[in-house]
Amino acid sequence: MDKRTIGIVGSGPDYVLPDLQKYKETVDLWIGADRGALFLTEQNLSIEFSVGDFDSVTIDELEQIKQNSKFMNKVPAEKDETDIEIALKKAIEYRPKQIFM
Repeated sequence: MDKRTIGIVGSGPDYVLPDLQKYKETVDLWIGADRGALFLTEQNLSIEFSVGDFDSVTIDELEQIKQNSKFMNKVPAEKDETDIEIALKKAIEYRPKQIFM
C-alpha cells in the first residue's frame, strides 16, 4: 500500500464538482463514494475503490461504475455511517500521506 495521495469524491451537484483532470498527476488513487464514483468515471479517471448504497445512480450508471472500479463495495442503504465516512475509512487503510476530498 504505497499510495501517497488519495482523492475521495462524494455525491453532490455536478456544478460544484471541479475538473478533476487538474489533479490527475497529484492523486495516486481515487475513491468514489456513491454518485462520486460515477463522476470519476465521467472524468475518465481510474477508480481504485467505489463504495456506497448507490441509491443516487441508475442501474446503467451502476454498471458503468462497476466496470471502471478496481474494487467495489455496495453497502445497504440502512447503515450507521454515510457513504463518505466509509470511503474515508477505506482511504485511511491505505496509510496515505494526504487525502483530498
